[in-house]
Amino acid sequence: MPALRRTLRSTVSRFASGALLAVAAWACSAPSLDTPAAAPTDPLFGKAAAPGLTVSATNPSFADRGTTVDIHVIGKGFVAGAQATWLLHGVANSAKVRTNSTTYISSTDVVANITVSTDADLALWDVQIAAGGKNGVGTEVSAITAGNVAATEFISNDPAYNLRGDGSYHESSSDSRYLVGECGISSTFYSGPGNSGDVTMTIGANGKCVRHVRFTYAAINADGSTTSEGSIVTSSFLNVRKLQVAASGTTPASYIPIGGDAQRTFAFDDGGAKCGTGGNQAIGFASTLNGTPIGADLVNVHRDAADTWTVTTTPDEIDAITGQTIHHDKAYCKGNGKLYHIPLRFIIKSSRALTP
Repeated sequence: MPALRRTLRSTVSRFASGALLAVAAWACSAPSLDTPAAAPTDPLFGKAAAPGLTVSATNPSFADRGTTVDIHVIGKGFVAGAQATWLLHGVANSAKVRTNSTTYISSTDVVANITVSTDADLALWDVQIAAGGKNGVGTEVSAITAGNVAATEFISNDPAYNLRGDGSYHESSSDSRYLVGECGISSTFYSGPGNSGDVTMTIGANGKCVRHVRFTYAAINADGSTTSEGSIVTSSFLNVRKLQVAASGTTPASYIPIGGDAQRTFAFDDGGAKCGTGGNQAIGFASTLNGTPIGADLVNVHRDAADTWTVTTTPDEIDAITGQTIHHDKAYCKGNGKLYHIPLRFIIKSSRALTP
């Protein structure tokens, strides 16, 4: 009997130990009452986690100093109530770039209305979107610019004009196109705050191809008649003064409304053939030169669109009594002091639409 009791105690002990181990194993693997069961969308069920908030681009990708503009911020994961903030090196500065409002368009697009100060840092800025408790930052996706833009000129080849294109790079209108970077052409619209508002173009730079303008000299006589002094094909520097001046500090904006007309100063050069070289009003449509009246006319500028202006001279008239020509296209030649009959027409197109 003692041997049987020892055998039973050993068997019960081994059974109890095994049961305790089984209970412990079950307790470790069983779900906690405080832990919710995995949802069908959780990774445990083979589904990918929801994507995070990201910022990939802005459109337009720039904003000029001294402007208030709408910028589309493009990315993923946006929700209603998203807020956009411009950062420079990771730091927001609303005194330089202030977000006035953020409008939710879709999960991939919001529109931020921002105001850029006239002294904002000219740099690539980060854009941060805060939405639904998350943040996403697009690094250097928005440029703050000085506001100057490129310009393309289209100069008429019509023989009725005394300043004409060189007859190449024709558009559908038969005008010659002068595009920045094409055959060494450079052209800038100084439309940014604090700048002159001028449009300048330099042609005739050396390179694989060289562009020119054609110019016919027709000196105006006292009786209104003209005397031909020949024609040239030349490089040139052209300058329309104060086409559009941006407001800056105490300087008010100056611009021609779409559909409107105004008179402006225009100057170009003949490469030094008779009148002088570029940059010094060699041949000028202007009332004065260095404060001295010169008897020349201004050009007329018509604004066709937010990015397009047509520059022309006013047509001449015939005096009803004397029969003499009354010129409205007089330009002053600095080199010899003469006035020349220079009818012309050309178009200026900025690389983007400009607003006052």
